[in-house]
Amino acid sequence: MGYLDRYRAGEHEQVWAELVALGASVRDEPLYSNALAVAHETMRRARHNIEVLIPRLRELGYRFGYEGIWQGEGEYDPPVFTPPAPGVDAIIAAAERRCGALPLSLRAFYEVVGSVNFVGTPPERWGFQGDDRYTLDPLYVHGAYAARDGAPAWEDVYGGTTDDEWDLQSLDEEDPCDGCAYHALPHGCFLVPIAPDECFKYGFSGCGNYEIAIPNVAADARLLTESHRTTFVNYLRICFRWGGLPGFERTPTPHPPLPDLAYLTEGLLPL
Repeated sequence: MGYLDRYRAGEHEQVWAELVALGASVRDEPLYSNALAVAHETMRRARHNIEVLIPRLRELGYRFGYEGIWQGEGEYDPPVFTPPAPGVDAIIAAAERRCGALPLSLRAFYEVVGSVNFVGTPPERWGFQGDDRYTLDPLYVHGAYAARDGAPAWEDVYGGTTDDEWDLQSLDEEDPCDGCAYHALPHGCFLVPIAPDECFKYGFSGCGNYEIAIPNVAADARLLTESHRTTFVNYLRICFRWGGLPGFERTPTPHPPLPDLAYLTEGLLPL
């Protein structure tokens, strides 16, 4: 069985692990066509899950948007979900000409899903008080325009930083802003913003953005700054496991109540 057939048969995580392990050779035919088909199938499932979760969250009393979160929120209110624009292939091509290759997973997200922004206010019965909302870390992925227009060069961000200013953590210390990973990146790379981090989503000071470094010719890529220290595809899995609000995983009490979480996740497609 090929990778796509195995993926459809249920070997979701195993197939992605094997594709990632192939590194740059995943770009060689006949692997490339099969791997890209897996990426598109994965993002078709992600889009299905997003389209299921939006009405379910609304039904439970979740209010999408920035009302009560940002001052002047009416001036900054990205849509909850925006399908890919008709010209998305040209946007991706322009991004890759400027910054280098996108990993297959991110390219497929841009081509199949578009963009998503689950920032909002939970219902009171979930027990979040005021500023606790930022711990929700809602699912959020910018569209392809972010890769074309918003990806700074590593040198522009960190080029003047000395080793002392990096304040790198040892292996047994917490590294919340992924300083060690950023320090180790090739200095000629670009940083594609994927989403504001959990704090910035709600107007608090944090690390900045969740980002992916490109060029990256692999099937998937590490999502920098995000707390799980995992790949983009696995980040999406985690988001859907928690009904689009992965911060639930870290709350000390059961938020949301189990019946709501069971309702949110019922029937979602595995990635």
